[in-house]
Amino acid sequence: MILVTGSAGRLGGRVVDLLLGKGYEVLGTDRCDHPDAPCQFVEVNPCDRDKVLEMMSKADAVIHLGAIPGPQRDEPGLIYENNVFSTYNIMTLAAERSLRRVVF
Repeated sequence: MILVTGSAGRLGGRVVDLLLGKGYEVLGTDRCDHPDAPCQFVEVNPCDRDKVLEMMSKADAVIHLGAIPGPQRDEPGLIYENNVFSTYNIMTLAAERSLRRVVF
């Protein structure tokens, strides 16, 4: 199974569609709800290490696209916290689980 973070976003949604079209099992996640997700979807704050670990326990690979895209979307401190800590969680947990495929 491939975990795609940021799957409710424009790029993440396209990646999910491409993976599903090629027959991959996909788990999408985002910090925003996505009721029309074309795959199994979990709304999770990527800064929550325990929740990220729970999702990654099922993954063979991770495509990390989750991020707040720019200052017009939120306050700079929140953007920094989300983008840095979420990436830190994904990378360290992938290393701890010996996942060999992480796309960032």
